[in-house]
Amino acid sequence: MQEHEIGYKMKTKVIAIVVAIVGVAILVVVGILHKEGGKNRVKAEIGTSAHDKKIIEELKNYHKEFFDLSTENGLCVFVCENSQGYRCKLYAGYGSQTIGQKELSSTGSVTVEEMKLILSTYDVPEEKINVRSYVDLTSSYFNPDSVLNDTEKMRNLFFD
Repeated sequence: MQEHEIGYKMKTKVIAIVVAIVGVAILVVVGILHKEGGKNRVKAEIGTSAHDKKIIEELKNYHKEFFDLSTENGLCVFVCENSQGYRCKLYAGYGSQTIGQKELSSTGSVTVEEMKLILSTYDVPEEKINVRSYVDLTSSYFNPDSVLNDTEKMRNLFFD
């Protein structure tokens, strides 16, 4: 009887280990698939609802400078933080090194959510969209714990 119990307990442990391994493998595969396909899936959903399309049309009226940009050399989103949150600007060119702080501080800006909608109007892979921080010269706001101090976290504002 004891040998039978020991065999039964051993089989139960083996089955539990196999189930755990299979469960972890499934989670890993699902995570990889989500990471690989999630960005395109999420980006495809942004801007498709009637509400989003209405907001995009309103943004086109107020911020024409962010639409119909050349995407040949990618796009560059500039982000600053003020007391109301993050503000964004969009320029053609992956690096957009020719944009000065004075110009960045003098042009209009949009929220992160509005910038996501604007980006949804472009057929540009995430890798060709650079996200950079800038300091708004017209603001005295400073947050030492800002997401803008971490490039990956800053990109995560736009890309899941």
